[in-house]
Amino acid sequence: MAKKVLVIEDNELNLKLVRALLQRESFPILEAGDAETGLDLARSGRPDLILMDIQLPGMDGLTATRLIKRDPELGEIPVVALTSYAMQEDMEKAKEAGCNGYISKPIDVRNFLDTIRKFMQDSAPLSSGNSGEPFYNQKILIADDEPLNVKLLRALLLPNKYEVLHAYSGPEALEKATQVAPDLILLDVMMPGMDGYEVTRRLKKDPQTQEIPAFLWRVG
Repeated sequence: MAKKVLVIEDNELNLKLVRALLQRESFPILEAGDAETGLDLARSGRPDLILMDIQLPGMDGLTATRLIKRDPELGEIPVVALTSYAMQEDMEKAKEAGCNGYISKPIDVRNFLDTIRKFMQDSAPLSSGNSGEPFYNQKILIADDEPLNVKLLRALLLPNKYEVLHAYSGPEALEKATQVAPDLILLDVMMPGMDGYEVTRRLKKDPQTQEIPAFLWRVG
């Protein structure tokens, strides 16, 4: 039976990224946006691993972790802190609260699943899509001024099928489109300076890039 992961995270973009990564490996997922709901789900759902955001509204993640570790029915479940802070002091606080380890934000999508398996003590190999040297069939350019959105989209694309390039502004997207000739461009609508609509217009006017499919997207 696949192991179940409880994600307690109040930031929707971070939650989307973690969800996308876990779904790639078909982990059943429970989700909570606050510690109190997370504790209830831990008791009712009995996950095999808990990913705990430290900075939660109301009860913080470290307090919730202490409660989990004191509960005779939940205490053996590994709790991994999701933290934007990687200072030694913060790591010590997480350890003292009972966390089995931590994952720094922004999340490194390349190592995330390996880290999850380590904490689950799961020796199952990575899926065939993640093993060996990558072979790329198509290039996809993602243009978004928010790095977390780029990571989210990258996580949704099979790593052995697509070479994913990124740009964090409209002008950078135009430059890379000309340089690398991607097979597809994904454009954030709301980019400062030059938005996705203007980038699309310029792409379609340029003979070098006018045939490249471009799709606009927007979070929220």
